[in-house]
Amino acid sequence: MPEEELDAGRPRDGELVDLGGLLVPTGPGVKTELMTSRDGSPAAVTVMRGRTAIQLQAFRVPSDTSWATVRERLTRSIRGQGGSVEERVGRAGTELQAVVRIQGPTGKDRQTARVLGSDGPGWVLRGFVTGVGAEPDSGEQWPYDTFRGTVVCASSAPRRTDALIVLRQPQDGA
Repeated sequence: MPEEELDAGRPRDGELVDLGGLLVPTGPGVKTELMTSRDGSPAAVTVMRGRTAIQLQAFRVPSDTSWATVRERLTRSIRGQGGSVEERVGRAGTELQAVVRIQGPTGKDRQTARVLGSDGPGWVLRGFVTGVGAEPDSGEQWPYDTFRGTVVCASSAPRRTDALIVLRQPQDGA
């Protein structure tokens, strides 16, 4: 396995959906949905089960950039947009527990989120957990298993002008 890939915690009983730049665990009751960027290309994948979702995105980063650096930037950004954020140690290591502002049906609403991260040589994987699994007292394990089981394939993904690691539709139509 190339050293760029993250696979610790990969579920043994599930399958991985091949999205090009990411291999994402799936299983019974799990739905995946590709999210597109402004240019229409797949930019992230949202994995949903019950009332919880985790959005996964991977980015190419300079060698001196780590999940710690990204956490600092995200903290500033969330607070700058009127949200609140707290760094804590969780089941995926150091994560952010946040309340972010979103555009909702009644105007500006707030949403609780957990932001997970991991880094490897030249990349950072970010997981944005929302729904019931993002609540501070949630014991849901599957978003963490999904995050830890995701494989980053930065070296095989086509390069873009931005830092985003390119995704694609799964080959088998899953």
